[in-house]
Amino acid sequence: MINETASAQGDVYVMAPSCVPAVPGEDNGAILDGDMLHKLQANPRILGLGEVMDCYSVINSDPYMMKKLDYFKDTIMDGHIIGLSPEQLASYRLAGITTNHECISYEEAKEQVKNGIYVWIREGSAAHNLDSIVKGLVEEQGNTERYGFCTDDKHIEDIRSEGHISYNIRRSIELGLTPIQAYKMASTHPAACYGLKDLGAIAPGYSANLVILNDEQCVDIHEVFYKGKPIERVLVREEKVVPSELLHTINIGTFTKEKLDISIEGPQAIINIVPGQIVTQKTVEEVPVENGLFKPNAEYNKITCIERYKASGRNGVGILKGFNLKNGAIASSFAHDSHNLIVVGDNDADMMIAIERICEIGGGYVIASEGKVVEELALEVMGLITNRPHEEVDAKVAKMKDIAYGMGVPKGLDPFINLSFLALTVIPEIRITTTGVMEF
Repeated sequence: MINETASAQGDVYVMAPSCVPAVPGEDNGAILDGDMLHKLQANPRILGLGEVMDCYSVINSDPYMMKKLDYFKDTIMDGHIIGLSPEQLASYRLAGITTNHECISYEEAKEQVKNGIYVWIREGSAAHNLDSIVKGLVEEQGNTERYGFCTDDKHIEDIRSEGHISYNIRRSIELGLTPIQAYKMASTHPAACYGLKDLGAIAPGYSANLVILNDEQCVDIHEVFYKGKPIERVLVREEKVVPSELLHTINIGTFTKEKLDISIEGPQAIINIVPGQIVTQKTVEEVPVENGLFKPNAEYNKITCIERYKASGRNGVGILKGFNLKNGAIASSFAHDSHNLIVVGDNDADMMIAIERICEIGGGYVIASEGKVVEELALEVMGLITNRPHEEVDAKVAKMKDIAYGMGVPKGLDPFINLSFLALTVIPEIRITTTGVMEF
């Protein structure tokens, strides 16, 4: 990523990934320890340690985690704060964590700012946190100096249709922030946080990175300058040569329908989707049963997470409520953060078809219904990226989302990004992993 963006008409910085895997013991494609991360520090475009998700390893002073923090103690360390008590938050901050992008409410954000943390207000395709936090800032006339914006998972077609950080600015102004507050949250504040001393302002000694506006209220952009020169409007797309080892990386071994079975004895723990958020809630409920096994339907979908790197045969199976998929299945190899296969459906037959097809195409998104593949998007590079033009990908994802909504997925959910987060083990309360359902 660093090499590919070296000649970009803009400044691209990277944070070293602190949690690979997200939590110890998770099935993953690699393990990055402190010594490996330390080797990245010499690169001037790596600003610090990214998204320290394993909060409890920090709070409990786990030696494996503390070695990483010690290497990066003089840099910015991004956080990942959800559900910590005031005492735990103070301990986490004491370890040197500087930022957080997981706030859902203004009360959370305000408490974290009190502890010296920068809060990046997130508005993505699945997580919509901006309105609640900005409304709180406006109502209390709060100080915005330690707030900024981020997206954290936003589909390209959503960026093209409504904007990226530009959307956050526009919506914040609509909610009552002054344009000056909103634009500083998009520029000056993050530049100051990350120590980018020549960015974030128009003044002597600063780079002439300028966004010229027709209208500041709606963020209507007239022209963009990078280091004093206007950026090119049209770029010629270059087809990339993909190393062979990055292709055909989905390896689940032999997978049979019996691996989807859930034996039922009494009420079951249910993964409940929270509309507009990526957190989940746990309930314990009676579910449909046939011959002693869970029988999924549109209300109670079945979900599985399948190890995809070493053909270990491991997969966990659980029960999902709120996704509402009817008469079919959706499979994805984009499943945070370990990116194992995640599949949801209301019947085993379509789940198996989706699983088989996603392996054949080398990963991506697959929708199956009534015994056949309805639509697919190949993400052939590591099961995460495609070499196809973004216009083609945009149209395909938009079409697949409409198909998913037609199969019952609520319009407030992003059928692929919300699905991907259901495997992320550092977000409460309940998740699906390759070893089963994990509860917090």
